[in-house]
Amino acid sequence: PPPRPGVANSPGGQGSVRRTRTGGRELAPRRLRLVAAVCDGAGEAMVGVCGELAADPGAAALLVGLGVSELSMSPLAIPLVKRAVRAVDDPEAQRLATVALAADGPTEVRDLLNHPA
Repeated sequence: PPPRPGVANSPGGQGSVRRTRTGGRELAPRRLRLVAAVCDGAGEAMVGVCGELAADPGAAALLVGLGVSELSMSPLAIPLVKRAVRAVDDPEAQRLATVALAADGPTEVRDLLNHPA
């Protein structure tokens, strides 16, 4: 498995939010499949996600499960995201990613993140 992601500070970050200006489309399974494909193809290279999605504690475990190795966000979001990443082990994060990739749409993914089984 890839190393656990580092949580970095991004000076331009906007903090943690539940829904972004995109209306949650960043959680569309087709977009998550692109992230997973980049992570799969990256080999030993680090793959990072920055911005609102990286700063969302609910999405952090999903990103870890997809293979993201670095998250970048505003300083205010770091403690919550660190706690969320540390609260899930690799098999659970990978299970979450598998279920999210098979979801019908972003609303189903958000529901999964808000109420993991």
